[in-house]
Amino acid sequence: MIAQIAARPGGGTRPAPLVLGMVLFIASETMFFGALFGAYFTLRSEAAVWPPAGVHLALAEMALATAILLGSSIPAHLAVHALRAGHAAAAVRHLVLTATMGVVFLGLKLHDWLTAGFTVASHAYGTIFFTLTGFHALHMAVGIILLLGLAAKVAGGAYRARGPGGGTGGPDAVIYYWHFVDAVWIAVFSTIWLIR
Repeated sequence: MIAQIAARPGGGTRPAPLVLGMVLFIASETMFFGALFGAYFTLRSEAAVWPPAGVHLALAEMALATAILLGSSIPAHLAVHALRAGHAAAAVRHLVLTATMGVVFLGLKLHDWLTAGFTVASHAYGTIFFTLTGFHALHMAVGIILLLGLAAKVAGGAYRARGPGGGTGGPDAVIYYWHFVDAVWIAVFSTIWLIR
C-alpha cells in the first residue's frame, strides 16, 4: 500500500504515523465489537428460543446488502493503486464509488430496521440486534465520511503535490478502516442472519 513504511535515517523502516494510528484504532474497535459479540452469544445461550417467536429477518435483502458492501472493497483497493500510479482522477472515481456503495448498504440496512417488526425495547434479541447492527452502521457512516474527505483531498491535489500517499499514509489508513468495517459486517451477517 501507499507509504505504509517510511525510511529511517539509519536505513531501517517504520510505519507511517497515520497507518500505525489506524492499526491501533482498529485493534481497539475489534475488542469493542468482540464485547458486543460476546453479549450476543451470552444472551443466545441463556434464551430458550433464539431468536424469539415473531422475529423474521430479511435474509435475501441483507445478503444483497452484504454483496454490495463486500464489492465496495474492490474500488477501495483500486483507489490506492490509482494513487500509487499517480492517477488522481481515477482514485477519486474509485473512492466516490466505494462511498456510494456504502450509502446503498446503509439504505438497505435502514429499510431492514424499519421493517423488522420489533424494536430495541421489544426483547433482549431486539436490544442486541439493534446495538450490534447500529454500531456497525455508525462505523459505516464514519467510513463514508473518511472516503469522501479523502476523495476531496485527492481532487484538490493534496496527495499529488507530496507524492503518492502524501508521505503520511492517509490513503492507506482510510482504506484499512474500510476493509475493517467490511470484515466486521461479515461477522455480524454470519452471526445474525446465517447462524441464528
